[in-house]
Amino acid sequence: MVITEGNSIIGAFTGGRSVTEIYTYGEKVWPESKPVPGEYYIKWWPKDLSGSFIIGGEARWLQDYSGYYSGPFLETTLIVSNSVIHLKTLDSSAFMSTGVTGIETNLEHFGSNAFTYCSSLLYVRASKLFWMDHGVFAVCPNLYYVSVPELYSTKGAAFKGCSRLGTIDLPNINILYTAAFDNCTNLYEVSAPKCKMLGPDFEVFYKCYNLKSLELPNLSRIDDSALQNNGLNTLVLASNSVVSLGGDFSGTGITSRTGSIYVPLSLVSEYKSASVWSYYSKIIYPIPHE
Repeated sequence: MVITEGNSIIGAFTGGRSVTEIYTYGEKVWPESKPVPGEYYIKWWPKDLSGSFIIGGEARWLQDYSGYYSGPFLETTLIVSNSVIHLKTLDSSAFMSTGVTGIETNLEHFGSNAFTYCSSLLYVRASKLFWMDHGVFAVCPNLYYVSVPELYSTKGAAFKGCSRLGTIDLPNINILYTAAFDNCTNLYEVSAPKCKMLGPDFEVFYKCYNLKSLELPNLSRIDDSALQNNGLNTLVLASNSVVSLGGDFSGTGITSRTGSIYVPLSLVSEYKSASVWSYYSKIIYPIPHE
């Protein structure tokens, strides 16, 4: 029995004995060599993909690398919370419009449109990714699995048009910018426990009509129309102060005042009287079992 993931072999067993190596036409195809610890790399599937990609400002042929590239990579400098950080980066438009189906990398920063229009892309694992610029995965309609445990921030339209994406876990995200999930029509679950701000500007979850409920325990600010035009009926805000609300909830179940907004019991009266929030006073409730 051979167990595969995409075009990669992840296990092989026969006759009660484990297979330790597999060769095809004299070439070792499993197990794959592991990246050197500390080495920055990007892997992609299928390995025999033709076309070109961009690293360090230079176009390279995909077929010359058999699905694995390990540098050198450029470095990006960012200022985050008054600290200067240096991140190994994937170029803007690096894999735009290529036929990649899977990506694995330990790079820390993706430039704008790095994977835009990758219509075959199914899954992404980026263990150290900290920052994404504009439109990194925009219009990747088949993308359904994303693992980015260290991601801190995305610029606008990060996942715009990822219509197959159903759930996403963003355990360290701090800010979700404009149109981050624009037209993610299948998205129904978002986990962002450390997110502090939605926006700036508008419609972070535009046309996410399957997104009925959103819980943001550390949110402090909702900019302008950040939560307009989606399927939201239930919003849970657990932070210990009233969240700043820059707009309203037009185009959602909340704005019709048939939905529910849950906040800490100690803040219910403050929310009901706060600017903008007061319009929703009849559907503001204490968080159950707080």
